[in-house]
Amino acid sequence: MDTTGAVTRPCPQCGARLRTGDSWCSLCYATIGGSKQPAPAPAPADAPAPAEPPHLPLQRRGPLLPGRPLVGGQVPPDLVDGLAAQLAAEFSPLPPAPDRRRYVLIASVGAAGVLVVLLVSMAVLGTLL
Repeated sequence: MDTTGAVTRPCPQCGARLRTGDSWCSLCYATIGGSKQPAPAPAPADAPAPAEPPHLPLQRRGPLLPGRPLVGGQVPPDLVDGLAAQLAAEFSPLPPAPDRRRYVLIASVGAAGVLVVLLVSMAVLGTLL
């Protein structure tokens, strides 16, 4: 249910909901109404279907990648594990995180010191006024 109060209409290409005033569909990128370009002529029924664009092969970046292009869902698990191990090896020489106990101790002592100074100054001002 649309609670924004905007009037919606369906996209003529994919059926996604569009707000009034949208000039293109954010789902299928189709131009919506008012376009100055003429609509393309429909292809004849006996015309061959357009060829799919060729898939670009992955660039070879080491011994783990196979020579053939990989398509979604066809990536072998051992390849993913090997790439994850390489990534972990890249980040292993990073220095360890600093010990935070020292910073907590410094902050606590500083806060206690500020409180003592404020308490003493308020006590002195209270006796003078």
